[in-house]
Amino acid sequence: MGILKNMFKRYKKNTEYLVNIEDVIIPNKFLEERTNMKQYSQEWHYYLQNKHCATKIVVNKKLELVDGYISYKILASVLDDNAKIPVYFC
Repeated sequence: MGILKNMFKRYKKNTEYLVNIEDVIIPNKFLEERTNMKQYSQEWHYYLQNKHCATKIVVNKKLELVDGYISYKILASVLDDNAKIPVYFC
């Protein structure tokens, strides 16, 4: 239901919105790529120090991930399935 509602909303670019983490759709291109462990480690270290990720999570209006997969993975590992995460629309 949340996905359909989001498709008809208008979102401003470069504005943070909170969405349920389980509503974000991860395209196969992210799932098939090997994670850059150096980048993952740096992002994880930043998260531990600052309690937020350095890289923005960017989604399209269908809530498909466009950028920020490592940030998404980190938040998914530390938050509940129904938690809200900050995303930016492209």
